[in-house]
Amino acid sequence: MAGILNIASKQHILISFNALYDIDIGLIEVVRERYSNKKVFNHKKLYQPNSILLVEMYNRKDKNPLYMFANEDISKEDLDIYYKQFLEQEYKDIYEKCIYTDLLNLINIIKSDKSIDVTLSYYEDKEKEYMENDNTLKTIPKINVKDIYKNDKTFKYDFVYLKSLDELIYYYMLESSLVYIARYGFNLNEDRSYFDINNPALKIFDALNRNNHLGVYEPYNFEKYIADLNNLNINNNYNEDDDGIPFEDEFEINEGEDE
Repeated sequence: MAGILNIASKQHILISFNALYDIDIGLIEVVRERYSNKKVFNHKKLYQPNSILLVEMYNRKDKNPLYMFANEDISKEDLDIYYKQFLEQEYKDIYEKCIYTDLLNLINIIKSDKSIDVTLSYYEDKEKEYMENDNTLKTIPKINVKDIYKNDKTFKYDFVYLKSLDELIYYYMLESSLVYIARYGFNLNEDRSYFDINNPALKIFDALNRNNHLGVYEPYNFEKYIADLNNLNINNNYNEDDDGIPFEDEFEINEGEDE
């Protein structure tokens, strides 16, 4: 469960789009289906069983999930370009193939409780549009992070849920909030005992000293999540003789056909 609340008075909760949806799972499925060029991706890693995929996604130390599956001769700079292009050009398919994190359970439990207000934050209009078309979330208020600052110099939520430490840079005006960060490996130090104190966004957030506190939440229940992945019918059938699908021409880096 993503957190247990002790309700004494009206509580205000803010959940970011990135925390609610596991977009990276949708991205991996799109890559498996249409961009599995063997020159770029190691197929044994890309098509590993979903149970192993989920654990490795959870523990990974780099936020860009493509690092996990790429061949060693592919640079991180190129993979960052791929990642950006996928999210910009394939976002519709990625959103459709993504899976809720365990925060959906939190929303379902508390959304009928009159003592709790839930708001969903987003960064781009396409994220809002996707949530508006989601019957589960249609009636929940949504706000663009940029618009929050137009109304007040500070904004107060009792609990805030974010996917990554990097998101803190957009929430620097929070005051007296408990901010939960997902327990992904890329948010934590090497032994997973605390956050990565070298993260630039965390340093800025701490320096502002607005009486905020940080906590961690588990993004998903592994058993249920693996079942959800399997229900998506994600193609994880590895074929050693398959050269893979070449990148499509609209992408800036096109590896072309394998010979």
